[in-house]
Amino acid sequence: TTAGYRTFFIVFLMYPLLSRTVFRTFDCQTLFKGESTNVTVTEWWHVDDYSVDCNSESHKTFKAVAWVFVFIYPVGVPLVFLLLLWRDNRQRKQSKHVLGSASSFDFLRRDYKDDYYFFEVVVLLEKLLLTGILVFVKQGTIIQAFIGACIAFTFFGLQCRLWPYKESSDNMLKAVAEGQLFLTLLISIVLRTQLEREPVNSEDYGVILVVAFFS
Repeated sequence: TTAGYRTFFIVFLMYPLLSRTVFRTFDCQTLFKGESTNVTVTEWWHVDDYSVDCNSESHKTFKAVAWVFVFIYPVGVPLVFLLLLWRDNRQRKQSKHVLGSASSFDFLRRDYKDDYYFFEVVVLLEKLLLTGILVFVKQGTIIQAFIGACIAFTFFGLQCRLWPYKESSDNMLKAVAEGQLFLTLLISIVLRTQLEREPVNSEDYGVILVVAFFS
């Protein structure tokens, strides 16, 4: 059980970083689009390394492999955790074990109420949406910040509605963290607009962010 615990913990810990790395394989940018001999030519380069041509056969191969790993890791890990937690919860009920007894999945469920033993998978889903899916939206655009803000607000509302942690302090901390994330993304949208005629300028919004993070 100790080895299983360590394995699950490492997989869980590395999930955001590895998921984002897989999704960044698809993060390409169009630098030129024109016509040559009546054929539309698009130069598509990877944003992390502009020497990598996203139209090349080698990169297409990398993308095909990356799609396989998308289903193995970013999508597969939450599904596997959900299945294992569900089986663990069912076995505990059938054997009449006390919830919270030692198992390889305690680090995933011990902080949550019994009805929300699966909630860590919801947290993984939020990380997947914010660190992975947004890669498919053009970087630095208002629409990317807007989608991110919608995701953050959804999980903020879910946290406030379910209040899934056992400790009220943990619930409050999580709600504040979700609210800060939503506020950050919302202000990033505001800062992309014209503020010359507005009573609140970009420096004022910066102060709001600082106060929000340290309050």
